[in-house]
Amino acid sequence: MLNRTNSVKLTSRQGREALEALLREIPSIRDVEFREDTHLSGGRVDLSLMFSVTADVEAAAPFRITAEVISAGQPRYLISAINQLQNWQIHSGDISLIIAPYLSPASREICKNSKVNYLDLVGNVRIVAGNIYIDRAVPYQPPAEKRELKSIFRPRSAEVLRALLRHPGRQWSGKELVDVTGVSAGHVSNVRNALFDRDWAQERSEGWVLSEPDLLLDSWRDVYEPSAEFSRFYTVKRPAEILKTVTELMLWKKEVQPSVVMASFSAAEHMAPYARTGTQYFYCMDQQTVRELISLLDLSFNAEGGNVAIAIPSDPGIFRDAIREPSGIVYTSPLQTYLDMSVAGERGQEAAEHLRIEKLVW
Repeated sequence: MLNRTNSVKLTSRQGREALEALLREIPSIRDVEFREDTHLSGGRVDLSLMFSVTADVEAAAPFRITAEVISAGQPRYLISAINQLQNWQIHSGDISLIIAPYLSPASREICKNSKVNYLDLVGNVRIVAGNIYIDRAVPYQPPAEKRELKSIFRPRSAEVLRALLRHPGRQWSGKELVDVTGVSAGHVSNVRNALFDRDWAQERSEGWVLSEPDLLLDSWRDVYEPSAEFSRFYTVKRPAEILKTVTELMLWKKEVQPSVVMASFSAAEHMAPYARTGTQYFYCMDQQTVRELISLLDLSFNAEGGNVAIAIPSDPGIFRDAIREPSGIVYTSPLQTYLDMSVAGERGQEAAEHLRIEKLVW
């Protein structure tokens, strides 16, 4: 049996109310009888209910739903509850139901594949029983869920995720990730727990491994917000001249970690050309580097257009993860470029998916 915390008991009460309201919408359902903390041959369940369905002149057909309540709908908790329900279903033949505060699209897909019905307090529901078929999805994500998901992708956590996505098949120990990323052991542990909660990582013989890089990337893309806004400038120099000048600057500085990198459409042009633009995009480490570019490229501020865009991102991992070619050209990694392009309008989204196919397939 899952741990019974106060939050689970509260969710059970709210879940019953939500289920009652749902069943009242269906005229053919009648004689609903709820039972809580019911003992079955396989153990104890949070909630069970009996109801009848009358269709036309047919006799009322009795059904029983066995429901398990979970305090969080992340796959780690969900899979455990599903396994328990399926065990009961073998003995009883009941209709299995998961009740949770919120079930993401990925969690709902796990329920469908496991042939387990679900209901969350947001309004997502799927119940298939005899001639009863309810399947409803709502385009809403609770603010708390969004905040929790975004916290996984904040700069310190992102350092760990970048390392995992660079080597998705590698088995890691906590110490190895601390050494590679410079992030504290406590924070590495928090990231690990968040990935395990969502079933994006698994334990292996020599450590743990990122098992669902695509799901991780999908979620990062869906909540991604750029850490800086581009400022627009104009120069009479042509794209080839701009690139040559910036490359010479980088070679002259001989920096171990670059202070200026090509970004967005400009970075994608070097990895997976797709959508051409007349603007050259750059990330700069600080204002001093911006001033150097303004001087070298003879830039003038142009808020409404221009052909050079510069931003100073707050995430230093962008520079540590950059790609440096032997020629001296430096640009953002495929991961960072994909994220930036995914929020760059329709053309950017198309280019992002092209880049993903070319460079981010695991």
